[in-house]
Amino acid sequence: MGSHITDTRPFLQLSAPYLQDAGENEGCIRRCQRLLIARGFPYAQLDEAFLPLPVDGVYGPLTASGISAFQAARRLPVTGACDQATWLALERPSNSPPRPLPLQLCAFVRSQVGHGYVWGGKGEDLTRMSDPEGWIRRKETSSLNALRAIVFFLEAQSNRRGPVRAYDGSGLILRFLQDAGLTRQSMDCRDLFRACLPRCRCDLSPGDLVFRCNGRDVFHVGVYLGDDLVCEARGRDEGVVIRPMDASGRGYWNRYGALPLLQPPAEFLAETCIE
Repeated sequence: MGSHITDTRPFLQLSAPYLQDAGENEGCIRRCQRLLIARGFPYAQLDEAFLPLPVDGVYGPLTASGISAFQAARRLPVTGACDQATWLALERPSNSPPRPLPLQLCAFVRSQVGHGYVWGGKGEDLTRMSDPEGWIRRKETSSLNALRAIVFFLEAQSNRRGPVRAYDGSGLILRFLQDAGLTRQSMDCRDLFRACLPRCRCDLSPGDLVFRCNGRDVFHVGVYLGDDLVCEARGRDEGVVIRPMDASGRGYWNRYGALPLLQPPAEFLAETCIE
C-alpha cells in the first residue's frame, strides 16, 4: 500500500491495507482526523461497533470509515480515501457547521441497537472478556436476571459479527458523554435527570432525554430520536432497542429533559480545533 501527496497540497490518497507507519505524512493524517471531528464526525463505524475517531496520525480503518461517512454526507464519491476534493471539503469551514451534539448522541445510540443489557453496564465488550458470564453474574441483581442477560449475550454473539456490548439505561448515554469528553463522572438515571433542564413532551427535540419516574424515584432513561421514537437499553431480554414512544402506554415515559452537557465545552472545542 502506498500513499502520496501531490504537489504541495496535504491531501492523502490512502487505501487498504492501511498505513501503519505514517512517517512524514503523520502530521497531515492528524490534521485530517482533527478536521473530521471538527466537522461533526467524532465517531466512526468499524464492523458493527461505533467508536471514537482517534487522532493518532495513523490512517487506519476507523479514519477511512470516518472519511467515507463524511464523503457520503457531502455527496462526494465514497472511497474512504482523503483525496483532493475531500480535503478541500474538510477545510471548508463556516458553511459546514459541526453536527450538533444531540444529533451525534442520536446517531450513537442508534448504532448500539442489538447490543445487550446488564445492570451497571457502560458499553463493556463482552466478547473480549475471558469470563463474560462470570462478569454478568457479578454485575447483576439476581441469579435469574444474570441468566436472562447471559442468554441474550450468547444469542447475540452467535447472530452478529463484531463485539457484543453491555449497557443499562444510563450507561448507554454515559458511554457517549464520556467518549465525547463531555464528562468524566459516573452518572446514573437520577444524576442525568438532575443534570437536565425540564422539557414538555410537546417541545421534545432529537437528543433530549426521556425518563421513567415514580414520585421522586427516577429509574429508567432513554433518548428521544424524533418522530415519536425512543432508543433505550430496555432490559435483559431485549437489549438496546428503538420503539415508539407510547409502545408501552402513554404514561410509560413521564418526565423529559434537555441535557446542557450536550453543548460542547471549551476543552472539547480546544481538542478539536485546527492548527
